[in-house]
Amino acid sequence: MNKIIFFLFYLSIPFNLNATEFLSGNNLYSFGQSYKRTEIYSSPNDNYSSGLYTGYIAGVIAPTSIGGLFCPPNDITVGQAADIVFKYLDSHPEIRNIQANFLVVKAMTDAYPCKTK
Repeated sequence: MNKIIFFLFYLSIPFNLNATEFLSGNNLYSFGQSYKRTEIYSSPNDNYSSGLYTGYIAGVIAPTSIGGLFCPPNDITVGQAADIVFKYLDSHPEIRNIQANFLVVKAMTDAYPCKTK
């Protein structure tokens, strides 16, 4: 059921918007900060933003990992992917103005590059 919800969320993202109207790395990082805060304590605002964060990441990585852009282990969890992306965003504030979907793929590609033959 969760996979269906994440997939529908991914499909609802408009792909024809320009970069200034699209979710940026800054926006995603802000949601990620809420995600990290929910590990310590919970508040309604953080829970909502945390859900947006993990849902967005799951929606981006599900179809792109199938395409061979990166090769995570079969048993990776959404929480692990969320942690990887947050660490990447935290380490690279200079590029957070880039579209969030690109940054998610970049973080996952750095963490799980596909082995070349």
